[in-house]
Amino acid sequence: MDSQFLGGATGLELLGTSWAKARATIRRTQFDDSISSAIHLYYAEATIEESSLSGTALGGAISVGTGSKATIRDSRIFQAEVGISVAEAFRSPHRAEALLVRNRIFANEIGVATLEAARVSLVENLIVENGTGVLLGGASEATLERNRIKGNKGWGGGLEAAALLGDQEALHRKGPWQSK
Repeated sequence: MDSQFLGGATGLELLGTSWAKARATIRRTQFDDSISSAIHLYYAEATIEESSLSGTALGGAISVGTGSKATIRDSRIFQAEVGISVAEAFRSPHRAEALLVRNRIFANEIGVATLEAARVSLVENLIVENGTGVLLGGASEATLERNRIKGNKGWGGGLEAAALLGDQEALHRKGPWQSK
């Protein structure tokens, strides 16, 4: 790893506004033992690659908030309350979006969680041994392609939908994803 963020309330916060977004590329960085989030985005755009994020006690190891877009690839996210949280403020017109590609998301209470009208795409991720693998809430939108979601211990073991997944057949065709 090229850089390390150890301890503290939040490892790295990117805070922009609806008219001026904060932007960052985070590559080969280690985040350990943050109290809230390792990385928090609010009206921000970030690319997070080849990084390791672990040990957050509250919130998401990576928290993609209102008006933010994140691309997270080839990273390890583990031992957090929520591995990756994609959520926006209630009824905000500014959507939170994330693209997750080839990550290993494991040993979290919840691997990936969405809230409100967030949008997430999961492609070729390994999501294993979490409390819940993927939790989709509110009016979230999700696309899942070629993920391995298994060995999670939550209600459904792997994929839970709080108010979405009207077309489960389409998700099955894009598989293979599975619960226990």
